Amino acid sequence: MSAIRTQTQPGILSRHAILASFAKDNPGKSHSAYMKKLQQKLKDGSLVHVGRDAYQPAEQSSRYEHAYSQAALKLAAFMSEEYPLADGRILEFTQYNEFVNHLLGHNTILLSVEKDIMSFIFDALQEQYPSKVLLHPSVDDFHLYRQDDAIIVEPLLTESPRSSQGPWQTGLEKLLVDLLTDKYLRSSISESEYPLIYETAFERYTVDERKLFRYARRRNAAQKIRQLIKDKTSIELRTETTC
Repeated sequence: MSAIRTQTQPGILSRHAILASFAKDNPGKSHSAYMKKLQQKLKDGSLVHVGRDAYQPAEQSSRYEHAYSQAALKLAAFMSEEYPLADGRILEFTQYNEFVNHLLGHNTILLSVEKDIMSFIFDALQEQYPSKVLLHPSVDDFHLYRQDDAIIVEPLLTESPRSSQGPWQTGLEKLLVDLLTDKYLRSSISESEYPLIYETAFERYTVDERKLFRYARRRNAAQKIRQLIKDKTSIELRTETTC
């Protein structure tokens, strides 16, 4: 693609630059035709949306993927087979071990599902995982009854990012926001680890800042995350503060 790059963020392309590139390579077509081509490139993965009016060629980005535990994969398979139309995300504590200094020795699996089916899903899982499933417990009860690969069923919020790995996998943006907002994670991972987690995530992978802050606003944490990034990391956001 011959589109010019934004001056302030090398490798990041604006929509205008991309459409101008399309017009230069294939002149004479309508604006809607170029917009359709842009959507096709986003769909096939050759372009990655990384923020407000900010795109990056796939070859210059590094997508986050997690090697889920067998317990998490088994849960995902069960949910996909038994509840293929249900919307949900699976996040496991050991996903953070890639980013922290002090590894989490005990895994917990957070299953976020739509609020109106939480109890129904909980009852079904109790039959499959006797004594290992908790329904949105208090933090005290979580620590009292937790065991390896315990499953916590909790409500799924709208705008919750998913991974390109599959329908139940959690996107990196959700991982970063939930770190500061999910009560079970907050009680298990020290705040002193937060800057390193963010630094490492932004250094290793392409973070879609638009998704990150849209979900963070849904969890009333956008300003808190911006302050963390500004005060305790060297991260330079690709987009302006109005993501």
